[in-house]
Amino acid sequence: MSTLIKNELTKLRKKMVLIFILIVYLVISVIGVIMYNKIVDVGKISYMGSNEFVKLFSTDFLNKPYLPIGSIIIGFGLLDIFINDYSSGNMKFQIMKVDDRKKFILSKLFTQMITYFVLAWIMYIISQIIGLICFDVNLTLSNFFSSFLIYNLNILPSLAVINIATLIYALSDKDIFARISLIVLFIVLGIIARSTSIGNFLPVLNYTYLERYFVGEFEPKFLLNQLIPLIYLMVLIFINREVWSKKEYF
Repeated sequence: MSTLIKNELTKLRKKMVLIFILIVYLVISVIGVIMYNKIVDVGKISYMGSNEFVKLFSTDFLNKPYLPIGSIIIGFGLLDIFINDYSSGNMKFQIMKVDDRKKFILSKLFTQMITYFVLAWIMYIISQIIGLICFDVNLTLSNFFSSFLIYNLNILPSLAVINIATLIYALSDKDIFARISLIVLFIVLGIIARSTSIGNFLPVLNYTYLERYFVGEFEPKFLLNQLIPLIYLMVLIFINREVWSKKEYF
């Protein structure tokens, strides 16, 4: 299994997908700096330090309930782990070489997970560097880890949504449909989570708990909000493994 995952990560690195995602993120970060400076200039925000930039940027661009741009960008890249190989026909030849189809599919699904974590952590470091360069430095060890936690909160919900889109592609064989469904799912789930109590049972970050965490209040339900996406993710990984391993490739 570890060899299969290593092979998938190597292929992903050679396609420059990760570099492209990080470049897009860097551009969005610069846009964020310009936007926040204008907000400060007009007096809507009284002060913007490096720590405030990192926290606000994470929620405005990465974890926004209605349009989590960061999650969508990463999702497009991770969908390509299946879309590129399947649409090009390479997956057919890869399936022929492996002894266990299920392990092969799992290696792709685990590659999605590992890559998301790595990208989220790199994005966090980038935002910290940009914050330190463009704003007053008020970074402490405490707020470093507090901000890092925020960057990790949306990983499990996002991976669950990406797995749903991966499953949609497996069932439809239409890459455009899978990509559109990824965007729609993020937006619709975000709206539901923000406006109804049903969101507590869906794989989506609860923005209300996040806002309370910002002001120093920790809701125990926040842990449950992370447990539910984990359950969704485990179930979806199992379903994806079964569906993809039973597909007709010839």
